[in-house]
Amino acid sequence: MRHLLSAFLLFIMVVAAGVAAATTVIALSFDELVAASDRIVVGHVKSVEGVEKNGRVFTHVHIDVDETWKGNHTPTVKIVHIGGRTEKLATRVSGMPGFVPGERALLFLEQPKGFDHFVVTGLAQGKMSVTADPNGGLQLVPNPVVMHTIRRVTPTADGAPQAAPPITPNITTLEQARARITTLTKAKETTE
Repeated sequence: MRHLLSAFLLFIMVVAAGVAAATTVIALSFDELVAASDRIVVGHVKSVEGVEKNGRVFTHVHIDVDETWKGNHTPTVKIVHIGGRTEKLATRVSGMPGFVPGERALLFLEQPKGFDHFVVTGLAQGKMSVTADPNGGLQLVPNPVVMHTIRRVTPTADGAPQAAPPITPNITTLEQARARITTLTKAKETTE
């Protein structure tokens, strides 16, 4: 009985540690990612570098831009996020997207005021890897990161919560993403 109790307590501690290590963010729909982003690009990861500054580790990611779907086009963009690894120090921040040199990705980016770099919109939600699908098309693969999302609930006129819209309007390919982003950015241009 004692071993059973010990095993159960160990199981609870492992589960609790996994939950404690996760980040909680507001789930963004595809349309919300588009609206919140200053720039949307498709590109290849050129380099990933851990940099230490004032005892903190940051990751600098350089992207060679193939296409720009929103914002000004530049041949490269630099993404910075907290966490990463240097020779002396490593910091893991749950919810941050992972990058691999050579990887192709669709990136939703925000540029903090006064900085020359970008951050990924919605943490890992704003990075989707681009891979070949069996039919010869290009498939979008969300970033597989430990992250909990919560949904925004907007009350109706009488104060009752209304059902949240679907998170993603079933966008699974690069062509679907291009078409949706084009539609949304053109619609915004006509209302401005």
